[in-house]
Amino acid sequence: MAAVHTPNLIDLNAPIIDLSRCNIGEKVACFLATALQTNRSITALDLSYNNIGDEGITELGKALTHNKTLSYLNLAGNSINDDGCLAIAKGLKTNKTLRVLSLASNPIGDKGLIELSRVLADSGIGVTELVLLDTMLTHEGAVQLAQSLIANPNIVYVSLPYQIGHQLINEIQQILKRNWRILHGADSKKETKEKEKKAERKLTKLEPKPPTVKDRWTVKRRKDPLAEPRELADYTLNDWQDPVIKDTLLWMTVLDKKAKFKAPLVPLPAGSKGY
Repeated sequence: MAAVHTPNLIDLNAPIIDLSRCNIGEKVACFLATALQTNRSITALDLSYNNIGDEGITELGKALTHNKTLSYLNLAGNSINDDGCLAIAKGLKTNKTLRVLSLASNPIGDKGLIELSRVLADSGIGVTELVLLDTMLTHEGAVQLAQSLIANPNIVYVSLPYQIGHQLINEIQQILKRNWRILHGADSKKETKEKEKKAERKLTKLEPKPPTVKDRWTVKRRKDPLAEPRELADYTLNDWQDPVIKDTLLWMTVLDKKAKFKAPLVPLPAGSKGY
């Protein structure tokens, strides 16, 4: 899609604005950020895969401080670093309306993500879904995130990068299940407290481990079974059908039994169940 260089072409009265892959640049990003501070119409904004720039991200962070209507914000693929994540985290401290935040495919490390996790520990924050696929989150940062998820039961969905390890992904998944049960009143207060203490004990026992083959790959049959060699059946054992791995939204195709795991890591297409 051609680059959007003229802010006046953007309809600020529309509830949903999709500018993904438009190469809007820093100027248009700053214009949108300024508009968001007072805008009462926009509820969803997709700025994924644009050249927003450091100033654009900083201004968007400031906009979150004042905005009262935006519930969906996609900032995937904008080369956001730790400083940009810190700006977003600062903006979220007083924001009560944003529900879905995507920071996927950005080189954000623990410095930015740990601060974001600390902000999200406040149950008064509106965010319920967080997308962190293809970020530089490590085991240390993920443990901090898990502790924040225990403190804030409003967050029920988080997508994570594989490198934090299968064991920690599994623990975070269990915490998210607990959060869902709390929000839907499925557990009593006593049961909730017991599960919270159990989750905290497990986190203290976890130690950083390098990602294993099982962390990185999961095998799924394609819809057309004839498209795959028969050897694929050898890889579809129960231990490879782990729902935790499925939840990372990663899949691969084994072309040959002898050529183990040479296929590249590929994210599932949006909206696809993949299995």
